[in-house]
Amino acid sequence: MAGNKMIALVQQHQQDWRQYMQANPGVLVMGSDLLVRSLDRLAMLIGSAAQPAVAKTITQKAECTEMVRQLKGSLVLVKKAAFRPGEHADGHLNQEKIMFLLNGLGNLLNEIEKHLSGAGPAVGESGISLGDQVATRQQLERDLAAREGQETSMVRFEFDGLEKINNREGREKGDEVLKQIAEIIQNITQGQAQIYKDGPGFSVVGDWQRENQVRDFSSKVRTHIEQTPKGNMLKVVIGVVLNETENVMDHAQQAAAGSEKGETVIFTPELEAATLAANNEHQLAIQILEQGEFYAAYQEIFSKAKVGLFSKPKRKFEALWRSPQMSPFKFFKSIKEEGRLREVTAKLWPKIFAEIAPTPYELALNITAEELEQHIDGKPFLEWFEQTAQTHKVRCSNIIIELVEWSDDDELTESGLDTLQGLISLGCCLALDDYGVRSSNLVRVMQLCEYGIIPDYFKVDAALVKGLNRYIQNKADGERFRHSVIGIRSIVDLVRELRKETKKEIGIVAEFVDNQLLQRSLENLGVTHFQGFFLAKPKPAAQAFS
Repeated sequence: MAGNKMIALVQQHQQDWRQYMQANPGVLVMGSDLLVRSLDRLAMLIGSAAQPAVAKTITQKAECTEMVRQLKGSLVLVKKAAFRPGEHADGHLNQEKIMFLLNGLGNLLNEIEKHLSGAGPAVGESGISLGDQVATRQQLERDLAAREGQETSMVRFEFDGLEKINNREGREKGDEVLKQIAEIIQNITQGQAQIYKDGPGFSVVGDWQRENQVRDFSSKVRTHIEQTPKGNMLKVVIGVVLNETENVMDHAQQAAAGSEKGETVIFTPELEAATLAANNEHQLAIQILEQGEFYAAYQEIFSKAKVGLFSKPKRKFEALWRSPQMSPFKFFKSIKEEGRLREVTAKLWPKIFAEIAPTPYELALNITAEELEQHIDGKPFLEWFEQTAQTHKVRCSNIIIELVEWSDDDELTESGLDTLQGLISLGCCLALDDYGVRSSNLVRVMQLCEYGIIPDYFKVDAALVKGLNRYIQNKADGERFRHSVIGIRSIVDLVRELRKETKKEIGIVAEFVDNQLLQRSLENLGVTHFQGFFLAKPKPAAQAFS
């Protein structure tokens, strides 16, 4: 059988199915004689491709690849018809047997295509083979290009935390983890999908037709990864493309970018619109940073004093980033992803120092653990801070360094602890922001204390303050927030014990205080300082310091 004759037969097979599907919309052909005959014919065509007579007539790889692409397109049409919703037809095969045949033919075609492209097994970053069943990113790009216009389903797995394993234990350990994950995916797919090593994770192209199928698969993979020795260090990010015909890789990346807390996210046009909006916001954040279109606003922090809440033995403020174009959360999220937080500090802090210098007030400045280890204007952070304070004649004893957390990766290293110790030696105080969540928890306090650093202020996590507010406003509806009371009490108890042990006066600050009842409830629980719009809104220096 000549090669061109072979391709003509495949094309005729595709045309037959297209005509049938157009004439019989919605008909389920699962188990029908038509499907049985079509599978027999398709199997015959695929088998014929391996015959020596055919191989001799097809001498060019491009011609072979085109034949395989045509066969795969025909198989896709058969699958679509086999699972179309509608009236069931009588036949000879049950669903399991048909799925076995469909997947077997599909895997055979994938192996032929893989062989034609000369793709070898994928390797990890240190050259460790991930197995013959795992292809490369380059092969994925070629395969998707060959499938352009055909429906494709793909699951993309990425692993937050893998870089941490590489940094702590070496690339070989990271590759070992990847190899375990590749084996997990291979075992779950049972050879019925093609696996590719793709950047920070894996992409898997399979035969999923429905959402529940792909969710079940991705959930099994995630569960098995979590059970591996290093699984507790990984957050599995899962993005899915289901029955897409173009831009499959881009759409899978968009879905993965939308995955939080390890849930499976399936690409939709709405997700694409949200991704575009997020990208626009990202670019706006960079523009705001580079053009310096932001300023500092100052929100007062009030102390509980024996002579009354609003007596001001020494006024305290927190410096807050503001821009008329974007919210602080969106701005800092984008800038942190860009790795440019230190540029914000380099531009904003000198302006803040110039505005606070003429006053006798105390001022809290936000900083991340990441920035403590970085250089600004070519100088280590501690050196830059000291020189900037001296230039503007700011008393370091009036500065409160507020350690904030933006992600679980904001860990304090020995270098960061040294910088903190240096700031305290200059006279600065230390506050822990959002205490009670993520890295700002008991483990961090223990780490600081072991290093001889005792925080001067604990800022209660906003979720606890808001939860308490909902609870006291309506206890019936807010009963589920009762745990907020327990959380705040635990912080107060911890601080009381630290005060006894260290003989140091340690303040407890609650933000988001937006009514008097909440302020009184916090005061009764043992909170010593209060911050919120009910007490004072953030204002420019001229208004705040008047």
